[in-house]
Amino acid sequence: MFDVKNLLKAKKKAEKNVEAFELDFAEFYQKALDDLLVFAKTPNFDKEMLKRSANNFAKCLEIKKNKVEPYFYLSYIFNMIGKKSLAIKYLKVAIIIDKDFPGIDDLQEQISKKSTIKNRITRIGSSSSTVDNLKTESSVKLNKIQRIKRIGS
Repeated sequence: MFDVKNLLKAKKKAEKNVEAFELDFAEFYQKALDDLLVFAKTPNFDKEMLKRSANNFAKCLEIKKNKVEPYFYLSYIFNMIGKKSLAIKYLKVAIIIDKDFPGIDDLQEQISKKSTIKNRITRIGSSSSTVDNLKTESSVKLNKIQRIKRIGS
């Protein structure tokens, strides 16, 4: 027979682990979005900021591989720095996970066009859908982090 007490303890421990992973994912995701949002608003091309954002999105993927957002934004970043093959790779995965994710069609079109970095920077400044998407997600994730921290306290 199963010991119900042990099963309940195991369930609680698993729930705590899931909450910890959720919190880690949310924190890395928030940092990545914040850097990307600052980059989008900055007139200068700051490759280091993009790298930092990409590293945080990569950490998100280590925690949760089934989320579309890190793949989408990594594709966007790789396209911005001229690594088209990596941009395409991450975009394909994003499409497999959620082909209706906001901005996927626009990003696919951007990647398919050949343009210089200067043109890409100009487009990002005028691409309100991507910037709006970043702002919305950033505020939603920040609220989620705050809720999770309150629950965990």
